Amino acid sequence: MLEKIKLMAIIREVQPECSLEIIRVLAEEGLKDFEISLSDSTLGLECIRQAQERYAGTEIHVGAGTVSRKEEIDELAKLKVPYILAPGFDAEIVEYA
Repeated sequence: MLEKIKLMAIIREVQPECSLEIIRVLAEEGLKDFEISLSDSTLGLECIRQAQERYAGTEIHVGAGTVSRKEEIDELAKLKVPYILAPGFDAEIVEYA
């Protein structure tokens, strides 16, 4: 999927209601792909949950970025995010994912 994406917005450390508004405005302008950062894991996961609920069944894709812990991967697997991005290469994390 990532190889087909030409432009992706990165959303980092904002409240869920703000992330939903950011996605809405950018989607109105034609952007369909978003990465929500887990640099603040609790906040990022909640943003992803709410965005997935709001945009389920649409052309909007919401994935996760700054993923660096196995626990985050477990939560993201439950949420069935379409893509997970890491800040760097960690063989253990890649194998786990």
